Amino acid sequence: MAVEPDFTVQLKSDGEVPTSATDMGDEGRMAHAFQENDIRVALRPGLAKFFKWIRERRSDGLIEGPWIFTQGSQIYLNALMPMVDPTGDIFGDRILTRAACTRLRTPWPWVHKELDRVPCGEDKGVHPERVILVENNPMSGLLYPDHLLMVHDWTGQNAFDRELKRVSATIDAVLADAKGAPGDYAAKLRDATPGHDDFKQALEHLHGLVKLDQPPKKKPAQAIKEVWYKAVRAKTQLIEQQPRLSSPASISAPGLGA
Repeated sequence: MAVEPDFTVQLKSDGEVPTSATDMGDEGRMAHAFQENDIRVALRPGLAKFFKWIRERRSDGLIEGPWIFTQGSQIYLNALMPMVDPTGDIFGDRILTRAACTRLRTPWPWVHKELDRVPCGEDKGVHPERVILVENNPMSGLLYPDHLLMVHDWTGQNAFDRELKRVSATIDAVLADAKGAPGDYAAKLRDATPGHDDFKQALEHLHGLVKLDQPPKKKPAQAIKEVWYKAVRAKTQLIEQQPRLSSPASISAPGLGA
């Protein structure tokens, strides 16, 4: 069941595509869709409770941030955030947009999100082991498979979506894990994630592919499509192995997703 849009934002993008593409076809479709610069936003189910969870854990000193690290443009975030986080108490200025991402070599259309751009710890230094990247695109996390908490895409088509509930439950389990080095949340996430070894191996294979030029005798679109299919399959297989949550009937009213 689709979710009705919660609000519409209007952009002045000068032809810039506001959000990210997964392949060349997507980029063309999005450029066409955004010609009028009106974007309807459907908030992901559970956002209000997720924000409440963030405030509580941060008040208890258990988490830092959070940060937004997105392939969206700065123009898009400038229009969106006053509606999503009007007081700025959730994200504030902790926002990294497309300009902070590192593009892969041609013809691959994806980016790396490099976690050394996220300051954390008391010294606000580079401590990637403390960072968990909640991400729907596995190609963005090829450098950090141990840090990835993968989620399904949010397209506004599932009123019973429970991904934010799963994210908070997973991070709570990581925070409660007394094993291993204190503050090494990436290692705790890795150890707590069923199917992680196979997922990591799949991402390492994909990373090897995109470090090379496109395969000979293949058009760029075909090579991109094949890599993207492997990435989506690896993500889906990983998520399907994660513990099930309560029934959809217990889900609260809609909120916006990571």
